[in-house]
Amino acid sequence: MQSDSGQSVSVWMATAEMPSEPVLAEDERADVCVVGAGIAGMTTAYLLAREGKSVVVIDDGPVGGGMTGRTTAHLVNALDDRYFELERLHGERDSRLAAESHTAAINRVEVHERSAVCPHLGCVVGWNFLEKTWDCPCHGSRFDAYGKVFNGPANENLAPADE
Repeated sequence: MQSDSGQSVSVWMATAEMPSEPVLAEDERADVCVVGAGIAGMTTAYLLAREGKSVVVIDDGPVGGGMTGRTTAHLVNALDDRYFELERLHGERDSRLAAESHTAAINRVEVHERSAVCPHLGCVVGWNFLEKTWDCPCHGSRFDAYGKVFNGPANENLAPADE
C-alpha cells in the first residue's frame, strides 16, 4: 500500500520532513543497488554505505512510503500472527530464524546521545519540535538532531553525552 492511498496517516508521515529526490534520469553507477526505500531497504543501504560501499536506492514511491510509513514501528521480538502460526506454515527452523532476525534487527538500533549544554557559553539547549533542531536560548546557536552546529555563534558541535 502506498503512503498516499489515503487510508491512514501515521504521526511520522504527518510530521516528518520527507526527502525529495529527483527521478533517476540518467545512468548511475554504484557498488550496490537496493530496490525499495522502506525500512528494510534504507537500513540495508545505510549499513552498506557505513561499510564504504557506494549505494543507489530505487523505489517507485517516496522514501518510507508504503507499509513502512504505516507501521506502528514497534521494536519487539513478536509477530502479529504469533510464532506458532509461522511454525505451522514454515517449520520450526524457519520460525526460529524469523525470531533471531527480529532480535538481530533490534540489536542494531543506534542511540545518538548528546550533551544538552551549548559549547558557546554553557546554556542548556532545548528541542525545537517544529524545526527538528536543538536551539540555544542564550545566543541563538542551532544544532541538528545529531548535535552538529549549523548556526552560530557556537563553533563546536554538542559533545557526546558521556563527556
